[in-house]
Order: sequence, then C-alpha cells, then structure tokens
Amino acid sequence: MCKVIANLISLLTVLVFVIAAVIIAIIFAPKDVPPPYLANVKPAALVEKFVCKSTGFEKKIEDILTKMSEDYKEKNVIVFGETGVGKSSLINMIMNANVAQVSDRAVGVTFEYQKYSFLNLNIYDTIGLGEPDGGTVNKKKAISELLKLMTKLKKSSGINLIILVMKKGRINDILKSNYKLIVEIMTDFKVPVVLVVTHAKDEKVRNKWIQNNQQYFRANNLIFVAETTVCGTPIHGLSDEMQCYFKNCLLESRFDVLRLIQDKSLKQPYRIPELNFLKLICAMFNFVLDYFGFPIPLWTELSDFLQEHGFDPLEAIRRVNAMFH
Repeated sequence: MCKVIANLISLLTVLVFVIAAVIIAIIFAPKDVPPPYLANVKPAALVEKFVCKSTGFEKKIEDILTKMSEDYKEKNVIVFGETGVGKSSLINMIMNANVAQVSDRAVGVTFEYQKYSFLNLNIYDTIGLGEPDGGTVNKKKAISELLKLMTKLKKSSGINLIILVMKKGRINDILKSNYKLIVEIMTDFKVPVVLVVTHAKDEKVRNKWIQNNQQYFRANNLIFVAETTVCGTPIHGLSDEMQCYFKNCLLESRFDVLRLIQDKSLKQPYRIPELNFLKLICAMFNFVLDYFGFPIPLWTELSDFLQEHGFDPLEAIRRVNAMFH
C-alpha cells in the first residue's frame, strides 16, 4: 500500500513539473515568432502598398497650360472625324473635364458641331462624313449643318489647326473623303493637320502603329504635320499596376496633344476668303451630295441660305444659277 502511494506521489510530482514547464514556456515565448507555416507571411500592417510613380507629365502639362494661358491670341481648332471615333473623348481629355458628351450612337448628323472654349482655344467638335448611305442621311439637315459650320468659321478669326481623328485600323474611304473635304476643298491645304489615332490601348509602344503605317498614309495622299496615338480612360476593376499604366499613359497623351496644338497651330489663322465663299460652298455641296448619292444640285437649299444672309429672292436665284452653270 505504501508503495502504491509513493508511486502516485511521484507521478503527480512529474505531472506538476510538466504543467509548470508548459505554462512557463507559454508565458515567456517570443510574441513575434509566427508558426512555421506562416514564416514567410507578412502581417497585414506590414504589406507594402502599391505606389503609382509619376512619370513627370503632370509638371509638363502644367507648364504648357501656363504658356497657353499667357497667349491671348484666340486659336480655332477643328476636331473632325466620323461618328464614334472618339472626338468627344479627345476633347474631354484636352480640357480634363467631361464637357463633351460621349455618345455610342452609330449615326450622327453630318456636319453637326459643338463649340467648346478652353483657355485661348475654341474647339469645334465636328461630325464628318460617315457611311455613304443616302437612305439614312437627312440631306437637308446635313446641308443645313454644313452651312452653319461654314458661316460660323467665316465669321471667326480664322482656322489655326485641324485635328483629324480616326480609330486605329484600316485607312478607309471615309477617312480619305473627310480629308479631301476639309483639308483640300475647305482650307485649300493652307491649315496644318494633325492626325490623332484612338482605340490604341493595346499598343505596347506608343505610336508604333503610326510608324508602321506611314507609307500607307503617304500612298493615299494623307499628309499630316504630326501624328499621335492617345490612350483611353482606365477601366474599373483593373489591377493597381494597370490602373497606374493607364493613368500615366493618359497624362502623356494629353501632354502630346496639348503640345501639338501649341506648336503646330498657325500663328496667323487662315481666313475663309470672302470673295470665293459662295464658290467654296458650291464645291463642298457638290462633293457632299456626290458622296451620299444625292441629286445635284439642291437649288432650293442654296437659295434659302442666300436669302437668310441678306439676298433678295431674285438675286439669290440668279447667284445659285450662276454657280451651277
């Protein structure tokens, strides 16, 4: 009996020592040593947050805007292109504000325009020629808008720069027709033209597509004083790294376009000649009507236009007949 009691006492003593050792180990164990399976995992507070590094274009934009604000000479810039190529998005980028309504509609009113003012710039967001389908184009509306645009430009201080906007892709007949109408017929090659290519977000090297297609532009007699591609607005849901890429690309695009406007605009704007204004209107009418397959000429529309601008009915008819005969 005594032997059993002694064994129990010994067992209890060992148990007490084991428990005491465990308690001491817990109390004095290092607090910052993670379990082995978490050895390489940083606490949430220590995880480094992604920082989007500036590429310096904020300062460059600030500098060029300062130069533009100090230039008190008004500049008139025509932004031209078919519906859906990104003209309004380009203007919003230039002005760094959502002033131009971005539309996804497939059909716009040909020659319809909106004027936006920014610093010393007057920007005319103008819908150019689209698909030559006479069945869907309102000819009277198109002619009316063309007359409004020409009258507005004639009354302005002149045209300093043309920006032709196209989507990245094939050089099509619509682009060539818009170029011919505005650059050749309307301004007689006397206003510098900048090409802006949109929808180029998949480019790994900016302007690479333009460089690779220079020969095709020249082969189609599309001559520009400068060309650039522009990035689109960042898409929600992208990684921090991709959001940063688009942010910096957008800043670089804005700087490039502002710089081209500043550097390539005419110092003395091109004025639409008063003497040949009606002949110019006639030439543009003929080109547009032929493009859409409309009957030529539209005496009524031209006669109404002249009467609205001070001609009596008989004189208006005489002038219209003289233009077409």
